[in-house]
Amino acid sequence: MNKLFYDLKTDEEKSAFFLSGRGYETGVIAAAIQNDVAMAYNRCAEYKKELATLQAECDRLTRYYKNGIDCFANPCERHSGERTPPFAEFFEMYGGQCLICVVDNNKALQAENERLAAALRELEERAQRDEALLRQALEALGEARDALYEGHPVRMNTQKAITALKERLK
Repeated sequence: MNKLFYDLKTDEEKSAFFLSGRGYETGVIAAAIQNDVAMAYNRCAEYKKELATLQAECDRLTRYYKNGIDCFANPCERHSGERTPPFAEFFEMYGGQCLICVVDNNKALQAENERLAAALRELEERAQRDEALLRQALEALGEARDALYEGHPVRMNTQKAITALKERLK
């Protein structure tokens, strides 16, 4: 990987960049903390994947629940005012379950949907906390680098990289 930190787009790329040692080699970060920063980026990437999985499951359950309610609640021209499909279609759609079973399943799916939504909110909060910690670490790194490279020619390139990283995190 010959990319500079500024060119990296995903948290996985950033984690790999720091784990490979390129962060220190290119003057972006101190060697002592590059593994910690790499792990923070790795956690953020994992959180994003888990968040996407939970969001997809939450959306699926929400669609399923809404479709079940719409099936019985809204009138339609084709059926007797209840938008209930003919028995053969109903049987095929709901696997031979009676109306009470469908309602019970919908209640269970609602509870699961609420549980997943709560887990999703918790995951988003954890991701925000990790991102805030990462920002604090980068700010501390910038301050330490300023003190270390005061007047040194490498300071300018390092300052540009830190500024670019802060901009991407906003």
